[in-house]
Amino acid sequence: MTDNLKPLVKELSFTSLYKIEYYTGPASSPPEISDLETSLISTNSCLPELESQIDEYDGFLIACYSDHPLIYKLRELTSKPVLGIFAASIMYALAYTPTHKFAILTSNNEWEKLLNESLHKFFYGKEFNSDNDNMALLPSFVEPTLASNINVLELKDPEKFEELQNKVSYLVNEKGVKIILLGCAGLSGLDKKFCNIFEGVIFVDTVKIGVGLLVSLLNLNMI
Repeated sequence: MTDNLKPLVKELSFTSLYKIEYYTGPASSPPEISDLETSLISTNSCLPELESQIDEYDGFLIACYSDHPLIYKLRELTSKPVLGIFAASIMYALAYTPTHKFAILTSNNEWEKLLNESLHKFFYGKEFNSDNDNMALLPSFVEPTLASNINVLELKDPEKFEELQNKVSYLVNEKGVKIILLGCAGLSGLDKKFCNIFEGVIFVDTVKIGVGLLVSLLNLNMI
C-alpha cells in the first residue's frame, strides 16, 4: 500500500517545498487495519519507532481511514501538526455542504459501525453507541457509511472494480450522494477512474486531501 501511495503523492505539485518520507509499520503490526483491535495493535507497534524520530519531521499524516489512536498518541508527544485522513476528508467535504450530500465508501463491513461512530464524534464531540442510537443523529447531509465488502489489500484488484462501481452507483442513484469519500488508503488512485464514470460526482482521494491539508497547515505555520 505504501508503494501504491508514493507515485500518487509525487504528482501533487504543492508538495515541492517539502521532503516527504514514508513509514510502514514493523513486522509486529498487523498486515491491514480491519477493526479497532488491529488499530490498537498497530499503534503499539509503531509508536516506539516514531517516538524516536519525532524531532526529525515538521508534520505527520496517518494514512489509515479511521479515527486512529496513533493520531492522539503522537499529539501527546509533539506540538507539530498530526493529521489523519479521516478528519482531513470530512473537512474537505464540509466546504460543499449542505447542498452536496456526502458518504464514505469503505472496505470491510466492520468499518460501517466504526466510521459512523467516528462521524458522530466528529460532529457532536461525544461517543455514541450505534446499536442503540438512531443514525438520524448524523447531519442531514451525511449518508451513513457504506462498505464495499472487499478486504483492504484487495481494493486495487481490477477484478473488484465492478463491485466498487455498483456500491458507488447505489450511493449516487439511490441515496442522492454528490461527494464520495474513498474511505481507505487502498482506494487511493481510483478517484479519476470513478469520475470518468459518474459525471458530476466528487470523488475524494483521502490520502491526497490529507497531504494537501497537512502542507497547508505547515505553510501557515511558516507565516
